[in-house]
Order: sequence, then structure tokens, then C-alpha cells
Amino acid sequence: GTLALELAKVADALGEETRERQKDHKVLQSDVKRLAEEAQSMQTLRRQAEEGLREQIYMTLQRLEQAQETMLKQDSEIKASVG
Repeated sequence: GTLALELAKVADALGEETRERQKDHKVLQSDVKRLAEEAQSMQTLRRQAEEGLREQIYMTLQRLEQAQETMLKQDSEIKASVG
């Protein structure tokens, strides 16, 4: 009977180990999933930031162009009034 008892204990221990492993695996799985989601949202944020920056640069360049045009216009007006 003792052999059967020992084997039963071993089987229990193995079952316990399997359950522990499954638990660890689940934890790992959810960590990986969470990290993947965080990476995704970081990518989204970075893309939004880049788009926002591009827009700001574009608008600033437009303002620069307008300012240059205004300056040129004023220059020619001054020349005309002086000339």
C-alpha cells in the first residue's frame, strides 16, 4: 500500500506544480498583453505628438512667409514714397 500512497503523493505534487505553472503562465501572459497595449498606446501618442509638431511647424512657416511678404510690400511702399 505504501507504494500506491507514494505514487499518489507524487501525482498530487505534480498536479500542484502544474497548477502553479499555469498560474505563473497566466500572470506572464497578462503582463505581456499589458505591455503590448502600453507599447501600442505609446506609439499612438508619439504619432499624435509628431502630427501636432508637424502642424505647428507648418503654421509657423506660413506665418514666416506672410511676414516676409509683408516686409517686401512695406519695403517697396517705402521705396515708392521715397523715390
